[in-house]
Amino acid sequence: GSYGLGSSVNITATMSETVLKGSTFVVTLDTSDTVTLTAASTGTTLVGSYPIGAGKATTDLSISSYTTGTVTDIFGNAMNAVDIPTGQNLSNNSAIVIDTTAPTSTISSLSYNGSTGAITITGTKFSELGIANGGSVASLLDWSKFSWDINGDNTTTADATLSSSDIASALLVSDTSMSVTLTSTAKSNLEATSGFAAAGGADTIDVSAGFLKDTAGNLAATDETLTQNSNSGATLTYSDTARPTVSAFSSSSSNGAYGLNDTINVTATMSEKVIAGSKFTVTLNSAANATVVLEAASAGTTLTGSYPIPANITTADLTVSSFELASGQAVTDVYGNTMTSTSLPT
Repeated sequence: GSYGLGSSVNITATMSETVLKGSTFVVTLDTSDTVTLTAASTGTTLVGSYPIGAGKATTDLSISSYTTGTVTDIFGNAMNAVDIPTGQNLSNNSAIVIDTTAPTSTISSLSYNGSTGAITITGTKFSELGIANGGSVASLLDWSKFSWDINGDNTTTADATLSSSDIASALLVSDTSMSVTLTSTAKSNLEATSGFAAAGGADTIDVSAGFLKDTAGNLAATDETLTQNSNSGATLTYSDTARPTVSAFSSSSSNGAYGLNDTINVTATMSEKVIAGSKFTVTLNSAANATVVLEAASAGTTLTGSYPIPANITTADLTVSSFELASGQAVTDVYGNTMTSTSLPT
């Protein structure tokens, strides 16, 4: 595997016979670093740990040389050979890559697909993370350094956060793109956040340095996209461009006859979730100018209104004959798309 700055690699020497507890010797690695190996108990193994420092690199860690040290067998014989056993070097028995170069990946923008819950992250030099196109980058993303900045105002409005358990998949698409898909639960929770998308001001994405790391564990120092002073993060767009439409008109009032001063509920079901305050006006077939304003009391797929029955009105089956967006009225989905069609649903 690959190991980066701050990681530690175990080095173990297997002896030809049992040696005494406390026996030690020093190995020199092909990175020019040295590690002391020690027998923690009487036996055939001596162990040490190699802490990886800055500027170290090798494609296959190996032992260059070692000292005789203080190794003594149970009969009092001291080790005097320092030849590396043929075919038994560290590089023969393990494949350890040392890479302490931090990736210089950047993040510039994100796009959210409200239909699928997929986040497309756009930037540069994602190939430096060490994953082939199509491979998973899930283990390389630190979601504690990612914030969905509701209204783009830092923490003035409560922001949405994600964790690794919220991620169904995270794949590298190319050197400039990766795709992260949320679980269905995480998608629902995100979209239910107060002020999400068009329900408030324009959202941004805030990323602090180290959100990305490479397969060796080196943290990117160039992926930060949050500027605290200007409250601006990575540009966030939405792939949803479909305008909301009315799918059906109905009533929560029971079937039956209604008379003077009774009130009848009128409900419009929308094709998608719209923001609170969305409204339009319907005209009923009960009388000329019999209109009802339907409004979304909260973000969701229904707009409701009440029709108070006036005097001298008769209809065998109340229905909506037309509807319009009157002056000052609008119906807007959570991604900012507005309703333009006033065709009755069929």
